[in-house]
Amino acid sequence: MRKQIYFLVIVFSLVLSSSLYSQTGWFEITSGTFENLRGVSFPANNSAFLAGNAGLLRYTTDGGFNWVTSGFPVTTANSCVFFLNSSTGYVGNVNQKVYKTTNGCQSWVEQTTGGPRAVTSIHFSSANTGWLGDFYGDLQKTTNGGANWDILSIMPGYNSKVFFINDFYGWVIDNFGYVRRTTNSGNNFTTISISNDTLSGLHFLSSSLGFVCGDSGRVFKTTNGGLNWTLLNTGVTGKLNAIYAINPNKVIAVGNNGLVIETANGGTSWNSQIITNENLNSITFTSNGSYGLICGNSGKLFRTYSFPGSGCIGSGNNPVGYPFYTFYMDSKTDMLYTAEEIIASGNTSSGNIIKLGFFIITPQNQIMNGFKIFMQNTSLGSINSFLETGWYQVFDGSYAVPGSGLQYINLQYPFYWDGASNILVRICFNNSSYTQNSTVAATSSAGRVYHQHQDLTNGDGCIDITTGTNQSYRPNICMVFDISTGTGNNPAVIPDKFSLSQNYPNPFNPITNIKYQTPKNSFVTLKVYNILGKEVATLVNDNKPAGFYTVAFNASSLPSGVYFYKLTAGEFTDVKRMILVK
Repeated sequence: MRKQIYFLVIVFSLVLSSSLYSQTGWFEITSGTFENLRGVSFPANNSAFLAGNAGLLRYTTDGGFNWVTSGFPVTTANSCVFFLNSSTGYVGNVNQKVYKTTNGCQSWVEQTTGGPRAVTSIHFSSANTGWLGDFYGDLQKTTNGGANWDILSIMPGYNSKVFFINDFYGWVIDNFGYVRRTTNSGNNFTTISISNDTLSGLHFLSSSLGFVCGDSGRVFKTTNGGLNWTLLNTGVTGKLNAIYAINPNKVIAVGNNGLVIETANGGTSWNSQIITNENLNSITFTSNGSYGLICGNSGKLFRTYSFPGSGCIGSGNNPVGYPFYTFYMDSKTDMLYTAEEIIASGNTSSGNIIKLGFFIITPQNQIMNGFKIFMQNTSLGSINSFLETGWYQVFDGSYAVPGSGLQYINLQYPFYWDGASNILVRICFNNSSYTQNSTVAATSSAGRVYHQHQDLTNGDGCIDITTGTNQSYRPNICMVFDISTGTGNNPAVIPDKFSLSQNYPNPFNPITNIKYQTPKNSFVTLKVYNILGKEVATLVNDNKPAGFYTVAFNASSLPSGVYFYKLTAGEFTDVKRMILVK
């Protein structure tokens, strides 16, 4: 009864928390710092850069999974960042300098600007032509990659921000509500006052279509290059700091106190959400609009669902305790995701899955010992029991939920999805203690989750939990595919010979993986025998196309001892020895 009452309190508080802090579309990731992040640049799918206080400059080369600190030459605040590509970029600093790298942040060259003013904005329209704004409202230009900067114009106000779509068409805004426009590379300007409030962010899609945001929740739109502006009804009054137009219809702005607003119809109507309590300072997307990042104060960093080589399934925010059900010592969860869902998430072809991600609502740092993940391709459209055959083990060790937001688990062994089958995922663990429960975001999906949790003092949840119940909500999941190389359990890569590998681990208790390969379509049998030569298990008995395969062998029902496994494929036969130690 104690557990039941306590669990109800937890669930109620989680439901309330989820309703207050909906995170549809954006999930927090670890930036590795608590400094205020003031600018972000995303020049390629895998390369992104963060600038912040105390000379902070961090970068990622894997799409945001890991961030590295650059050895930046100064400790004063970096206010803005712009990268042309993964190697060449510029950082503006409050010390009135610009810093340039041409080798992906490995080294930096200091550049002197055209005046002793803190840099507030920087943008390059081509390899050598760049523009910057500063605290005193200047617009500065370089035509030699930043070696020299010249002041072209001074805005009526302060804190000028710049945006150029090419070397000729560009716009500047300030905190007095002015917009200044040039169509001839800064030789002449047209100035218009569009607001009595501060303007903080701007983004243009073409020489005619653009958006500006600022204080009091105001967003302005122009369709004639900035000659005229329309104030849009965003429905919010909070301060907006940055704006990004993915296409003419989809525009997103971010602001103070975690405010994010978005339109899907060019500004006719807007939806808003709060994703943090901290101020959000910058937003950017890759050039194709596929992947986005938002950064803010206290190191807050958010990204969109999908990232390079990844796809996410499920958008609900219903909190569920599985698959990390640490309120009990042992847990076992099977989750089914269909091929149609995987394809709709953006992964349209077969490949190796190397990470699984879950959207954590409330984390608990309980270590899950004996933590295992199994996967398999399947034709099943629903599940109502624990399936005990056909599994491929992808993780075996310990795991603790590291925090809230989208959290990824790196698979120890890649899993090959064949591009057509549904995928069944099992997560289980075997603990000797329990604590409060982590919860994950889930979406209604009847018949696709089977789960059980128990306190097994002397048992293993992965083995001894054999029955459970169907659950109404399925955890949202992100599957990250290896966009480079690898085989995993891949039948699409053709080996040049038959082979049977030594099982791993060996000795084992009670699960081990057995790998084999076939160079051509063959009828394959893989059987296990005890020391007396008696067959104790049939792992494979089917026609298999050419490829690499891995099979998980669960010996939980067998006594300790020496066993043999035999592969027969056409005329090929091989036998190997393994040891079970309980």
